Amino acid sequence: MSPHSRSLSRSLTLDVSGTEIPQLYIHHPSSACEPPSVLKGFTNVEIGPYDTKHISIILSRYDLSIWDVVAQGWRKPDGQISFSVGASSRDFRLWGVIPA
Repeated sequence: MSPHSRSLSRSLTLDVSGTEIPQLYIHHPSSACEPPSVLKGFTNVEIGPYDTKHISIILSRYDLSIWDVVAQGWRKPDGQISFSVGASSRDFRLWGVIPA
């Protein structure tokens, strides 16, 4: 499995500077018996007034995998893996699906 990169833009529509910490969460299929949202990456972005920043968060194959207790190894679960990005796990602003 190759690494996956998720890119996004964040705009600040205020006349002040600030810091944003975008967080990337993975949502495995329910059949994987994993928590509904798992934090897999984040970054710190300084952003100026009325500015837009482009960021990337790189995921490894392990970030998209689950530990198989029986096989004693990592495996990608069957089904669709989605992701969300936001300021917290309760403030998602971007959603998407990771291609198989």
